Amino acid sequence: MRKTLSALVLFPLLGWAGLCTPPVYCDGGGIGVVSAIELAPDAEKVQVDPAGPQGRPPAGDDLSIFRNNTADRPDVSAEALLRILSGLPQGEVETFRRTHCGKIVELLTSLDRAASSTGLDQKRYAGITSELGAFGIPTIQARERSGPPPARRMHERRDPVEALVDVRITANSGDKEKTAAAIDETRAAYPDNPSVQTAAASYYNEAHDYKKAETTATDAIALDSKNSDAYKARALARASLEDRKGAIEDIQKAMAMDPQDESASVLAALLESRKPVTTLKSISSVAEIKRALGISEDAPDAVRGGTDAGGGAAGGGAGLSAPDFSRSRAYLKTALAKNRLGDYESAQHYASLAIEKDPANYEAYLERANAYNFLGRYDDSVRDAGFVIEKAPANLQAYNMRSWSLNRKGQAREAQADASRAIGINPGFADAWFNRALAYEKQGDYRKMLDDFKQAAALSGAYSSRYQDAVAQYGAQVPGFAAGAAGMRAAAAVGGGEAPARRRHSPFNRFLMTLLFTVTGGGLVAMGLIHIFSSRRGEDGVEARATHPDVLAPSIFYEGVATGKYKIERKLGEGAMGVVYEATDQSLGRKVAIKRMGEEIKINEREKQRFLEEARTVALLRHPNIIEIYTIFEEEDNIYLVFEYVDGVTLDKVLDEQARMPFETAAAMFGETAGALAYAHSKGVVHRDLKLSNIMLSSEGSIKVMDFGLARHAQESMARLSNKEVVGSPAYMAPEQDLGASSVESDIYSLGVCLYEALSGVLPFQGPDFHYQKNHKAYQALSDILPGLPPGVDEVVSKCLAPEPEGRFRSAEEFRRALGALL
Repeated sequence: MRKTLSALVLFPLLGWAGLCTPPVYCDGGGIGVVSAIELAPDAEKVQVDPAGPQGRPPAGDDLSIFRNNTADRPDVSAEALLRILSGLPQGEVETFRRTHCGKIVELLTSLDRAASSTGLDQKRYAGITSELGAFGIPTIQARERSGPPPARRMHERRDPVEALVDVRITANSGDKEKTAAAIDETRAAYPDNPSVQTAAASYYNEAHDYKKAETTATDAIALDSKNSDAYKARALARASLEDRKGAIEDIQKAMAMDPQDESASVLAALLESRKPVTTLKSISSVAEIKRALGISEDAPDAVRGGTDAGGGAAGGGAGLSAPDFSRSRAYLKTALAKNRLGDYESAQHYASLAIEKDPANYEAYLERANAYNFLGRYDDSVRDAGFVIEKAPANLQAYNMRSWSLNRKGQAREAQADASRAIGINPGFADAWFNRALAYEKQGDYRKMLDDFKQAAALSGAYSSRYQDAVAQYGAQVPGFAAGAAGMRAAAAVGGGEAPARRRHSPFNRFLMTLLFTVTGGGLVAMGLIHIFSSRRGEDGVEARATHPDVLAPSIFYEGVATGKYKIERKLGEGAMGVVYEATDQSLGRKVAIKRMGEEIKINEREKQRFLEEARTVALLRHPNIIEIYTIFEEEDNIYLVFEYVDGVTLDKVLDEQARMPFETAAAMFGETAGALAYAHSKGVVHRDLKLSNIMLSSEGSIKVMDFGLARHAQESMARLSNKEVVGSPAYMAPEQDLGASSVESDIYSLGVCLYEALSGVLPFQGPDFHYQKNHKAYQALSDILPGLPPGVDEVVSKCLAPEPEGRFRSAEEFRRALGALL
């Protein structure tokens, strides 16, 4: 299913700021919906009534556009500011300027920067200068033309906008001493103006005087506790002072106050990345912060902030006599962005707005069908795709979309027919072959299913894994089919190459997808999504839409328990996250373990989809020391994971019997464990919950690592739904995991805890104040507990348990080599 990724909003902090749905604001005159509208490059400007109730600007419209676009879209921000000022009574203009002086000067700085480059032509800049001048707001060039800020002007009565502009001009001169004096003087002149104090904090940050920046931002917050810009300025200062925890707390508060502020989202991502932030000149420029993250933008800038077109002046109304093509395109682009970001409710909403503006926008119908599929509203998806088919019978996207929906509804024959029609329109469309294979699978026609999977894999390498799984699953049931190792090699060969025309995702999109779920506790999901969604052009030149989230092997379309594919033999155990059974896969005659997930995964559709995608990503891991996930399926409202069955016992149970392990035994076991982690890390998968109970010793003597992030993900899902803190395994978790960050180094930390516990029989940190103990490495050295250990064991454990990730082994393979050298 095509999902478009926009630079509009980064969602790494959904749980912090509630960005999943448009926030509601109240502006005295009623309730409205604030939304972000991404304009196409050729789209008309968003037109809104500059005057809200009683002549004042509505809080969520031009004020949001002005505030949230100062750095990256100064021309758009200036237009919004002019509309605001035009709509204010004369006596309120000065009040507005005083209240928002810092943001106004931030805008003027960006305008000057754009005019000095190629971002804004001089004619446009001159026009903006003239219009702002009418409201007593001088642009930087206009102020410079009236002369530099001489000493006489420093002692004159100036309003805060002029004072801050003069500070900017002085700062641009490069004279640090004069700049510092100008900032101090301006602060002293307006001690009770939080906007001035916030601007001063930003200047101090720019001058790398982070301690002063922190103090000044704190003063601004004391004057106005709802000043999100002050919290951002203090977050940058604290991060530069190595107070990451304080910085993240500040950025959380800033995002809660202004959920539309993308710069806060991206700054939070930068803080979580632990990259240095000292090179930032502005905390309002989304583009600059992204550059600090080492990524480049591949989407046009978007206007951030504005009125939801469904009910405000910006949206017009259903009574328009002619289609509004530009607005329809704009809403469609936002729907695409929302779908790719996983915000399917909003995607459906914006696609509906696009249809309202242009009822003949068939792409909008298909994008809405796309969202309906992810929301499980398959009848609605069938309806929208059917409408497009009725109006445009040659639209292969519509047939493909409807085929997917019909497959999910269990109408396999109808799904087969639609996929066949899409193939007839474009035989080179791999997605249609895949959809038809799924339909044949449901009908039990495994030969045709394998043929279609093979064709899909030949057309697109994205399907090769799915074809290989199908060969392993059904090849033996098809007479004459090349099964066994030879068949698998053939399957791999078929899917080994990508079609040349297949469009690859940019590093920016790959980063955003990973970041999106990593920070919210679903990093495994992201790595799987990266290569699920692809698009390619058919022979007719029409861009082909991938219409399914299950390209990754294994598919959830395998039939399950109720239909008799799996025979439950006995219950193996039960935990907070579900029940585990021993079962037999009757089609392949092999023993498996099946986990039926608990209710918390099914409560929320989005959480369920996140879990499923994460499980599918983990299912891609193939390593002798990792318990393999064969497949995932949904049946009768339950979610099942089918695992490799291992006859063995977990290491916590081994330790219960043995009290402690000999060094040679532990070194061999954790060498294998490190090998499993090194492989998973190479595939972009971090375990996040490594502990002895997740490491199994098989009856054959080999190590098997299990539950790569899945149990932890289920816990986080429940925590998000209940607004409670995540309950993990604090004794094993790295310090940074308390802040929601997980990495390769976090797994190495947990590996060190496990090694210590296996050798000594006790945990290094036993609480209750885990945070203090970990940050101060308050544990007893192993050599003090166990005389006779090889020299160097303490050093290996100490390096694993370093409080800062930078102090640990850089990879699991490095840990394994260091441990092996002690034998």
